[in-house]
Amino acid sequence: MSRLLHKIAPHQLQPGMYIEQLDRPWLETPLPFQGFYIRSPTEVQWIREHCGYVLVDSGKSDSSISFDFQAPASNKKSSSDSALLKECLDHMIVRGPAALPVSAASSSRPPAAAPEPRSVVARISSWLKPGVRRTPEPTIVLAEHETGPEVIKEQVAHANRTYQRAQKVLSGVMAELRAGGELDVSAVERVIYPVIDCVLQSTDAMACVMSMKEVDDYTYNHSLATSIWSVVFGKALGFDKPNLEILGMGGLLLDIGKTRIPRELLVKTSPLEARELAELRRHVEHSVDIIRETGNINPKVEQMVQTHHERHDGSGYPAGLSGHKIPVFGRIGGLVDTYDAMTSLRPFAPAMSTYNVMRVIVDQADILFQSELIERFIRVVGIFPTASLVELNTGEVGIVVEQNALRRLRPKVMMILDPAKQLRNNFTVIDLAEMSADTTDVDGVWIAHGLEPGSFGIDPREYYL
Repeated sequence: MSRLLHKIAPHQLQPGMYIEQLDRPWLETPLPFQGFYIRSPTEVQWIREHCGYVLVDSGKSDSSISFDFQAPASNKKSSSDSALLKECLDHMIVRGPAALPVSAASSSRPPAAAPEPRSVVARISSWLKPGVRRTPEPTIVLAEHETGPEVIKEQVAHANRTYQRAQKVLSGVMAELRAGGELDVSAVERVIYPVIDCVLQSTDAMACVMSMKEVDDYTYNHSLATSIWSVVFGKALGFDKPNLEILGMGGLLLDIGKTRIPRELLVKTSPLEARELAELRRHVEHSVDIIRETGNINPKVEQMVQTHHERHDGSGYPAGLSGHKIPVFGRIGGLVDTYDAMTSLRPFAPAMSTYNVMRVIVDQADILFQSELIERFIRVVGIFPTASLVELNTGEVGIVVEQNALRRLRPKVMMILDPAKQLRNNFTVIDLAEMSADTTDVDGVWIAHGLEPGSFGIDPREYYL
């Protein structure tokens, strides 16, 4: 399907159009999630009152709609719609929405005052507060994007085979390095390229595999998982294939220097002493040395590896960089590396649920990580990703088996345990998008919170693999 973005004024919107982008961050609006079809004139009321323009994807819109009309006035001449979107995204990643280019910020008329301003951090933090009842999502009727459970299972099985092959090759690469050998770049490429193709084919399937990955050797598996999450995130940010290759390669090599760290230090379960922590942090230096010794790796890969432990507030290492001084690849690597580490079983810490990890990450918005990147990452991964365990407000426990692309908080859930936490006789699947989320409704059903991997002895792989 072709993807052609048209910058148009809100009064030109018609039912059947697919809105891809607004002229402001989505989480500062009452709209549920980025990207949706217009089904009735009432659905665009807020947009018409508060936006100067929107970007509509004609490839996803109803084929009967004509886009032969003039775009809203702009101070930037001869700029294609897709170029404008990329420019807005680049500025948002580097400096945040306040630094949008003039072409994105200007419009044919001044936008009206927005409703009560709520930052991305405030919006997500309020939802993730423990013990707080969830307010129902906006009642906008959106188009369905059904793929079907059997299709998803087939895609997950294919993604898992790709993951297992990549894991085997990577184990060999790591073993060679630990034995004093050189980095086999061709072998690393054999890992990266199939993974990228798989992510491009089905992001949700590969994300599902990541949620179910086995933990045999944290160092090896973490490297592969970080690589895959980097590619998944990069795809969502609109990176082209060459840049996805940089992200994939960089993610895979972030911790390559740990092959030069004593193994007893890597598996130590007690708190590290100051000298041990200093030695462990040298893995960044070792990683860069290995990459430079190879001599034929993209410089941006080295940049990503060298800066993935830098932090937004300058508290990271090795250079203490802050804000936009940290390269975009390094910022992505740092966020993804942290997410996968916290959701994995490590020698010194148990695996956490995505729900709890996102709560921690949101608390660090514009402290350790850039808030705009956190916003995008949560949209990609979701609070309750496929294959994660969740507990409903009814006390029942289930596995998320299929995402709702437009309402990520209302996925399909296969019910495993009843309210008494006993195994159900039938594992029925319910679609939360079709059920009431009204907290005042006695029949309302929603996800109360996520559960840690392996809770109640439930293994999602039994369903998918």
